[in-house]
Amino acid sequence: RIHFMQSIGLLEKDGGYIVCWGRRRIKAARIVGMISIPAKIFSQGSISPAILTLIENRHRSDNLPAQLDAIATLRLSATPEEICTAVGITHQELNQAVKMLDALVPELRDAMRDGRIKATTAKQAAKLPIEQQRQLAEQENIKSRDVAVLQRQQPTEEQPASLLQPE
Repeated sequence: RIHFMQSIGLLEKDGGYIVCWGRRRIKAARIVGMISIPAKIFSQGSISPAILTLIENRHRSDNLPAQLDAIATLRLSATPEEICTAVGITHQELNQAVKMLDALVPELRDAMRDGRIKATTAKQAAKLPIEQQRQLAEQENIKSRDVAVLQRQQPTEEQPASLLQPE
């Protein structure tokens, strides 16, 4: 007999359900032939799917892509105070996430979702100019040393950009 330690989270919507968390558990249950699994069901309109997802992912140490996606969705309809209250994060944590969300090109956010770049490396990459971020996103497996190489290519205050360009 197989059972799950954690239930999945479902939100009622138009006679069906939206999976807020537990997609991998659903996949695993299907693989082993289970026809039902424990679920927490939230009624339609009681809470935003993005908030539910963000709350669930808050308990994971390195699910930054899901957190950024949820915050991006919440920013459309909620105030910073509402987001912080709903998910139990500080304004500083929200500001850091928003800063990264605004700085990272979509291609690198996709790379994080696909597992081609770690969250810590993506945080470093967010400091790069847009074109360098896009260049990184084209790579299959992005490492922190790849970001470091591009950072070294950036002009510094002591070294004007015109001196770095070949003539």
